[in-house]
Amino acid sequence: MNSETESTNTSSGVAATAGKSSDNYNGNSTDRYSWSQTIHDLDVKIPILSHIRKGKDLSVSIKTDSFKVRLAAQPEAHSIISGEFTYPVNKDDCYWSLIPGETVSLFLQKSKDRWWTALLKTGEEPINPMSIEAVIPMHDLQQEEQMKVQELMWKQEQKEKMIPVTPDEKNLESILKKAWDAEGSPFKGMPYDPGMVKMGSDKIPGDVLRAAVEASENDESSQ
Repeated sequence: MNSETESTNTSSGVAATAGKSSDNYNGNSTDRYSWSQTIHDLDVKIPILSHIRKGKDLSVSIKTDSFKVRLAAQPEAHSIISGEFTYPVNKDDCYWSLIPGETVSLFLQKSKDRWWTALLKTGEEPINPMSIEAVIPMHDLQQEEQMKVQELMWKQEQKEKMIPVTPDEKNLESILKKAWDAEGSPFKGMPYDPGMVKMGSDKIPGDVLRAAVEASENDESSQ
């Protein structure tokens, strides 16, 4: 699948923390490309030369574990940029687009919901995973999950206000700590950081959030 964009590249330069601009939000920028991510997907922007104006000028290949962008007129061995992904992607759900004379953009659907610390296995210094804003909008959750999260948040607010709660109400902080290090959580093995759990807003870490909801439901069903 393609639309229209392209650019040039040089050597790679990196940052120690995740970027905050739209082009490198929760990702990074190098001399060759920039990338941003959500828990589900990635957006990659590759600068190109001004004379590259049409999609037919390019050959773009996106595989499960790698990609290559080259000029269509050049031999297969030559490329503008290529590399091996840090983790697999769903190639059938990936596509590219072109802004003539400016940028080639790649949309990559992750095979597994997880946070990446680098786009490619080589040539890029990994970002600090603790600098990732690992949040998910409340509206991305199913209605039942939203209701459960709102209940958990309300209970936590009552606790902070020193308002008594019923004996069967769970300690949200304890549930979140368990979910943080649960199997399948991208934060497993990392120190628990309460600062990343934004209880006062409509966003909290997505994987932790879903695991917390499930843990709370399991606790209730076991009673």
